[in-house]
Amino acid sequence: MRTRLWLATSVNRYPNNDAYYINRHGQLIVLWRYSESEAQLRPRAEADQARSSYRFFTIRGELGNPTREQRVFDPREQPGYKAGQGASSRAWAAIDIDCKTLRLVATRARCVNNAGRSIRGRGGHRPVAASSERFFQAA
Repeated sequence: MRTRLWLATSVNRYPNNDAYYINRHGQLIVLWRYSESEAQLRPRAEADQARSSYRFFTIRGELGNPTREQRVFDPREQPGYKAGQGASSRAWAAIDIDCKTLRLVATRARCVNNAGRSIRGRGGHRPVAASSERFFQAA
């Protein structure tokens, strides 16, 4: 999964420097790209626990020491997950604030189905809404 998320952020990293997968049980994995070779993996195995963050370099680089986030949130309540629920393919959610970076993001999500075509979860990316950020900073 880490490799898939890395590749999803490789073709056009800016503004697509964030890719994620959330399953219907609230488990989550996010990959945030800082640069061509530096990233952060943010997995959460249980829905009621906080995420851990691991910095690493290169696609198969060793994960650094984990940092545990204080805040616990249910990713199934996020606009991107909810927008993808009713969509047959891809859906855009309203602009939101990323809880880690506090930047404006616009989530693009899609359903991820199992072999029987039942929904397993949502995958997507959250491009930074840079032009909207500049507008609000200038106001």
